[in-house]
Amino acid sequence: MGIIVRLIVAGVAVAMALPAAAQGTLQAVKKRDRLLCGANGQAPGFSAMNESKQWAGLDVDLCRAVAAATLG
Repeated sequence: MGIIVRLIVAGVAVAMALPAAAQGTLQAVKKRDRLLCGANGQAPGFSAMNESKQWAGLDVDLCRAVAAATLG
């Protein structure tokens, strides 16, 4: 087999495995009933504590949006 055909076969195999891996992650998040997100807290505008001692920023908003879409 040529290199191109091997690359295509490998790509198809990876693409078929991804939904199964994602499904396992989604099930784990739903079972835990909590989405775990990482933020360093040192990047104002992305993730930092505000004056009210609550997380704020783009990364935090994105995490909250994904949690709402995933967990309701």
